[in-house]
Amino acid sequence: MRRFNTWGLLALTGAAAAANAAEQIAVEEVIVTATRRAQEVQDVPASVAVVDPREFAAGGLTSLSGVLKYVPGVNFNDDGAPGQGSITMRGVANIFSTPSVGIYLDDIPYGSVTAFAEGANFALDALLGDVERIEVIKGPQGTLFGAASMGGSVRYITKEPSLTDFGGRFSTDLSDSSQGGFNQLYKAGVDIPIVNDKLALGVSGFYQDNDGFIDQAVRPDKDINDAQLRGGTATLLFRPSEPWKFKLNYMDQRSEFTGQNAVPFNINTGEPVFGKYKQNTAGEEPTEIEYELSSATIEYQGGWGTATLASSYQEFSQVAIVDLTRFFGPLVDAQVGAPPGTNTVPLDSRISTDRWAHEFRLTSANNEHLEWLVGLYYTKEESSNFQGAVASPSNFNLVTQQFPSTYEEKAAFGNLTYYFTSQFDATVGVRLSSNDMGVLFTGTGFLAGPNLPEQTVSDDVQTYLFNARYRPNDDVSLYFRAANGYRPASANLPLINPATGDILSVPFVKADTLWSYELGAKGNLAGSAFGYDVAVYLIQWEDLQVFRSFNGVNVGGNADSDVTATGLEATLTYQPTTAFNIAATFAYSQSELDEDDPAIGGLEGEQLPGIPEWTFSLSGNYDFMLGSLDAFVGGGLAYQDSRNTSFKGGVGDNGVAIAPANRNFTTDDYVVADLRTGVTWGRYELSLYATNLFDEYAFQRATTTGTQGSASIVRPRTIGVVFNAEF
Repeated sequence: MRRFNTWGLLALTGAAAAANAAEQIAVEEVIVTATRRAQEVQDVPASVAVVDPREFAAGGLTSLSGVLKYVPGVNFNDDGAPGQGSITMRGVANIFSTPSVGIYLDDIPYGSVTAFAEGANFALDALLGDVERIEVIKGPQGTLFGAASMGGSVRYITKEPSLTDFGGRFSTDLSDSSQGGFNQLYKAGVDIPIVNDKLALGVSGFYQDNDGFIDQAVRPDKDINDAQLRGGTATLLFRPSEPWKFKLNYMDQRSEFTGQNAVPFNINTGEPVFGKYKQNTAGEEPTEIEYELSSATIEYQGGWGTATLASSYQEFSQVAIVDLTRFFGPLVDAQVGAPPGTNTVPLDSRISTDRWAHEFRLTSANNEHLEWLVGLYYTKEESSNFQGAVASPSNFNLVTQQFPSTYEEKAAFGNLTYYFTSQFDATVGVRLSSNDMGVLFTGTGFLAGPNLPEQTVSDDVQTYLFNARYRPNDDVSLYFRAANGYRPASANLPLINPATGDILSVPFVKADTLWSYELGAKGNLAGSAFGYDVAVYLIQWEDLQVFRSFNGVNVGGNADSDVTATGLEATLTYQPTTAFNIAATFAYSQSELDEDDPAIGGLEGEQLPGIPEWTFSLSGNYDFMLGSLDAFVGGGLAYQDSRNTSFKGGVGDNGVAIAPANRNFTTDDYVVADLRTGVTWGRYELSLYATNLFDEYAFQRATTTGTQGSASIVRPRTIGVVFNAEF
């Protein structure tokens, strides 16, 4: 029968032996490395969700957005195309282009931590790769993971090839989407022991072709947001002797799409301008995203503990064409004296990052007396951002600009855990970081500012951690956690007032920092038939990094107001027998300005944009026999509360009107239902599924620019079949 899970959320409340009056339920342990040492998830003094992507895949959920809607306190802000979007946790919103959630492949950090490479807008979606599990660690992780993990971290733990057994796997997912067409996904992998118990090679790959469901309003093109994704992974694992482990890993992921899931809407009414599934771009908007990673990990495990060295080099690039005609076409026509509607304005956008990262870490063995961890970390990234908007057919240069940037971080970190008794222990941790960032700006064209010499900023940041954990028995774990995190300071592009020559922007964007205070409880009741994982938190956030607008032009800055976030998260599970389990999750998040802030257009007490106040999910699975076959049926409901696109503004405490740069639009709340059923026989599994079962139409992310709105919508109902085979 199937392993205890509900939509792939593996034993969120910890592993234990569950029983009822009729039978004993054996639930396997779930071991995680969220604290950089192997621990049972129930013993981790932090809120950690563990996701099995294979279980979600059986229900057609193969993207990060589909998975995270079942994890409380975490939101994926989907930009409507593969590889584009941002992750937020616990009300720590991204109102700037520096990420607030760190993404890792094992011990390797992903992407850029800078705004000029738009690090917040590219979230690695590695669910199609050879991933064993995903660890979602909520709350600031500045001590162990450094910059840009102030909201939390997402870690993809990759599968290691078997050193002893040859094996392979194949799966295919074929589906059809309402308003769209045929979708197909193929995945395969093989483990090849080369020298028994010493050397093995693992190779895997995937190809996905998703048909679009957005049509053109002014052209006959249909399903313009189709997408093709392909990728592969190769892992060489070498264990010459018991203490040593060497792992070489290579990953390549590429995606191509010709348009985004973006629908313009009327801000006053919320109605789509051209229809629910239509947009009005003047031409195609092709985009290519490539991500390539090479890494090496060396590990030595002795009686005293483990030494780990992880080094990596990665390349990321996006090449995109974006249609700006509706924004700037009339301006160009007026400048060149052409009749209205003559010129189109395509934007050629090219963003890339090359990054090196190295970490050396010593970790003591688990001993329940005195445990320690120390490490050194170094990363350097070189990024470029080119934007060119030349109108056609006039060849009018609206703007051609580029701003290459660099970022370097050096850090030393460590923590110490002391067990006062076998039931009570405490951890203290610290990280000392030195960061340097620089950016250069050159540009020509009608809207370009003056060329600027390299702007640089250096900053030293300290982050701290304190945990206290009490385990009165094997079924209960209580903890208190105080920790802080940060996003690094950034050089800024000066914005000059053309009338006076004065510089309107600040010379650099300060690092923003936050402290988080959390109380949590994890445990089991009624012989472990009931499980719970509950946490409450208070976050105090200073120098929030934001975009500040001057006459419609955005540059970096810091909010004048601090932010206070409070919240509650819970996962409740019920498993009366081995055949049936159900889980309910909910999260409440209130993330508000502490005072009026005219510079960003917000009033005291306003919720930060993009943050839902409530989220909720309910999921379950039931196993049964269908003749001689093992069968299952499962499903889930996920609720998303309404969200604001910007601050609302209004009259402040001093009686002065405060206006946001963009008008606010509040999205409607919505519920999405997913369903799956299938059978397994031997090494094979066949499942049928429906995602968005009731074909809910909803804005999953909306943005406003001035008085114009654009939204990505929830993918329409998709019905499919999944076949898995192992050999």
